Amino acid sequence: MSIGWTREKQLKYPEGWKKTILAIKKANKGKHYSPATEFKEGQISTFKGKHHSEESKRKLRIARAKQVGENSPAWKGDKVGKTALHAWVAKQLGKPQFCEGCGTQDAKRYNWANKTYNYERNIEDWLRLCCKCHLKYDKESYKDSYKKAWITRRKNGNVVPWNKGLKMNKG
Repeated sequence: MSIGWTREKQLKYPEGWKKTILAIKKANKGKHYSPATEFKEGQISTFKGKHHSEESKRKLRIARAKQVGENSPAWKGDKVGKTALHAWVAKQLGKPQFCEGCGTQDAKRYNWANKTYNYERNIEDWLRLCCKCHLKYDKESYKDSYKKAWITRRKNGNVVPWNKGLKMNKG
């Protein structure tokens, strides 16, 4: 079983383990334990020139088709990150072509915005918005956290506002 590589779950190694590993690597450098099975220079791969039969290709296609979504070995469910979740939503709902906020179809780019900010795999929990409306939507929802960030920056002596360089039309 594989564990995630996070600070809370790091493996605890005994004192001096790095020196031991380096010593083992140094001692084994250049050694060949089974010359009969190692790949030799000029040797041709055993699969070179061979091809899968049509039957095996069909079986591989069927097996790969079954490993989609929840059946995929890489499936994380609701523990997925925001970027991967947005990609999943785009795959499920397609590329947005209009803004549900202002109704425009002339924007250069549209985003999928999460309504509840829980970021779960719920198709009903997403809005298609143009970048301008998405920014306003997030700003309204995170007003308190933006204020906290502004106060924190002022306390640290850094008085650069969170929206420096951002051009928004008020209206």
